[in-house]
Amino acid sequence: MEKILVLLALVSVFSALAQLQYSDYADLSAESVAEGECLKITAYPATNFTWVIQPRVFYVPMASEHYYRTYAETFLGRPVLSEEELNDMRLRLDVVYSRIANLGYDQHFVQVCLPMGGHGKINCTYVSGSPGTSAASLEMTLDTIVWTDNRTAILVVRCINGQRRNWKLAQVTPYLDPEVKNKAKEVIESLGFNTNLISYRV
Repeated sequence: MEKILVLLALVSVFSALAQLQYSDYADLSAESVAEGECLKITAYPATNFTWVIQPRVFYVPMASEHYYRTYAETFLGRPVLSEEELNDMRLRLDVVYSRIANLGYDQHFVQVCLPMGGHGKINCTYVSGSPGTSAASLEMTLDTIVWTDNRTAILVVRCINGQRRNWKLAQVTPYLDPEVKNKAKEVIESLGFNTNLISYRV
């Protein structure tokens, strides 16, 4: 009888831990910080698109929380389990003209990105990834450049799978200049994004 009681107690403990883990999944999913449907917006007219697509590595030191979590879910094939795991992503975007290799968690996935609707709008499609990655969260995006200094930084608003919006500030350096940070915040706030959901990760 004693053994049965111990066994039941262990089952109860494991069940509680499983529920807690599921709760963490739900709390840190990209969907839990989604900011609504896609926006119809105009691209920044002064964009030098030749500069944008030059081969280089971009960092993303500032973005919506939904952006970071979406990328984490694409790399991992699941929502992150903790803030620490999200911070461990260390996202890099390796751009070679129309091809972007997205790097994080020692994983990668590749998108092909082609201009559409004139300079400043880019259609990106997931084409391949390392084992464990999932295209479900990021199968296709329409990216609109809403501001750039044409030297170091590009602010992009994204429509993901035709359903959700988010944004990113891509830079040639991980260092976030205060003037660029303030400009990005000003622009995304004017577009209706929640400034309480701005995140900073390198």
